[in-house]
Amino acid sequence: MAITVEDEWRKSRFIIECIEKSDPPKDMTGDYWYRYTVKQNKRKITGFKSGTLVSVTEHVESFTEGLNERYSGGVSSNAHSKHSKK
Repeated sequence: MAITVEDEWRKSRFIIECIEKSDPPKDMTGDYWYRYTVKQNKRKITGFKSGTLVSVTEHVESFTEGLNERYSGGVSSNAHSKHSKK
């Protein structure tokens, strides 16, 4: 079976590895913190976000979708441009 570009892209996509309850990051206060990990092959991005599990999950899904859009050569709707529209 031949390997296609789409197969390669799927293998190298960013995916959510985990979202778990966490203590606040250093020098941060408040309750309801979550630690999340997004991975792509051997790369890992770890972040922290406060909120409910639902809101944090939505944030991480949007973040991951944006990474994949940028990685595939598209433009993420979440990306900020230096140039404003006139």
